[in-house]
Amino acid sequence: MNQAGQKHNVTIVIPNYNGKVFLEPCLKSLEKQSIKDFSIIVVDNCSRDGSVDFLRKNYPKVEVVVLEKNKGFAGGVNEGIKRAKTDSIIVLNNDTIQEKNWLQELISAAEQNSEAGIFASKVLKMEKRKEIDSTGDFYNWWGMPFPRGRDEIDKGQYDNKTEIFGATGNGTLYKREVFEKIGLFDEEFFAYYEDVDLSFRAQLTGFKCKFVPQAVIYHKIGATSEKMSNFSLYHALKNSYYLFFKNAPFPLVITKFPKFFLGQMLRAISTIKKGHPLVLLKVYFRVFVKIPHIFKERREIMKIKNVSNKYINKVIQEQFPPLLKNRLQKRISSKQS
Repeated sequence: MNQAGQKHNVTIVIPNYNGKVFLEPCLKSLEKQSIKDFSIIVVDNCSRDGSVDFLRKNYPKVEVVVLEKNKGFAGGVNEGIKRAKTDSIIVLNNDTIQEKNWLQELISAAEQNSEAGIFASKVLKMEKRKEIDSTGDFYNWWGMPFPRGRDEIDKGQYDNKTEIFGATGNGTLYKREVFEKIGLFDEEFFAYYEDVDLSFRAQLTGFKCKFVPQAVIYHKIGATSEKMSNFSLYHALKNSYYLFFKNAPFPLVITKFPKFFLGQMLRAISTIKKGHPLVLLKVYFRVFVKIPHIFKERREIMKIKNVSNKYINKVIQEQFPPLLKNRLQKRISSKQS
C-alpha cells in the first residue's frame, strides 16, 4: 500500500448517455473517497439532457470528452481509456455511488497482486443495498454470461479475495498492461457482454482477475438501457454469439458447441414467446454480416493466447446459469400448481 502523501496512478473513466440526473450523486461520492489523488474522465455519448453543460459548470476539474455520436458503452469507455495517462484505469458506471474506501481497496489489491490484471468490486443494488448485483462475472458453455450472486442477499458468502473469470465493466480496475496486450473493449458489442469479452481475452493471455469484496459500490440497475425498447435483448443475444466464436479455442468450439447451440435455442424460443421474433431475426442477420469481423478478431486473439485449452475449460462454467435455472424452476412449479 502506498504511504501517505504518495501519489496513486489511477484514472476513473465514466461513460455517460443522458445521465445528468446520476452524475452529481456519483461525482459527489467520488469526492468523499478516502484518497483524493486520482483523475476522472467523463465520456459523453452525445447526450441531449444538458449533461455536458452541467459537468463543465459544476465539475471543472473533471475532464469531459464529448462524442459526436453515441458509441455505446464500449466505444465511450475506449475513448476515455485512450486519454488516460495512468498505469491503472477504473471503469465506472455513472449510476453508482461508492463506499468511502472503495478506491483505496481496489488500489491496494492491485498493488499487492502482480499476477492479476483485473480487479472487480462488490456491486450491490442501489435500491436494496443488501442485495447483490455482481461479485464478478462468469461465463459458461451454454453461451450465457452471468454475474455471480445476483439477486442474493449479501451475507458475506462471497467475501473472500478469490480469482474469478471476469469483472463487470462497472467499478473495475484494469492495469494498463492488459489493454496494451489484448486491446480495448470490442466496439462491435456496443453494450452488454463487452466486459465479459475483454475478460475472456485476458484469461486467454494469462491475466488473472481478482474479486475485491471490500471495494463496495451501489448500482441503480438498468438506469440507461431500460429506457430503450428491445435494446438489452438485441445486444445480449447478438453478443452471446460474438463471445463464443471469437474467444473459444478451436478444440473447445467443437466439443462445447452442442451445449452452446442448445443454450441459444432456449434463448430464441424465449424471445419468440415474449413476442420479439423480429429482434431475433435482426440478431441473426447482424451476426451473419459480422462473420468476417468475428473471425478476423479470433485470429488476432489466438496469436497471443498463451494458456492451455485445459485451463480455459477449467475457468469456464459447465452448469446452467443459476439465475435462469431458478426462474425456469419457478415457471415449472407455477404451471404444475
